[in-house]
Amino acid sequence: MEIALESHLTRSAVTSVEACKPSAEEIDRLVEIMKAASHPIRMEILVELLHSPSCVSDIHARLGITQPVASQHLTILRTSRLVRFEREGTTRCYRLTNPEVIRLLLEILKSDSRTLDP
Repeated sequence: MEIALESHLTRSAVTSVEACKPSAEEIDRLVEIMKAASHPIRMEILVELLHSPSCVSDIHARLGITQPVASQHLTILRTSRLVRFEREGTTRCYRLTNPEVIRLLLEILKSDSRTLDP
């Protein structure tokens, strides 16, 4: 009986995994998101934007980086469609395209730290 139950659970798990298997395009998008978020400065920018939209001058001042460095990282985040901007006069104010994506990335961190705790 135990073997039959284990076999059923394994088939059920495989079926569940196959049901949520991402397409090749979805995998490519996931890789794009992970690459864009993989730099510490870009991740800090994303977390800042999670709290509120910000202009480049605010971002570079809060993170203690130069304006050109902030702009370069924001360009990467914009190209990967994680952020978008709106012009306010001569400045660009950035906001997250989808805040839930960043919340999920932060949830990965929480989950990972829980598995590391003894």
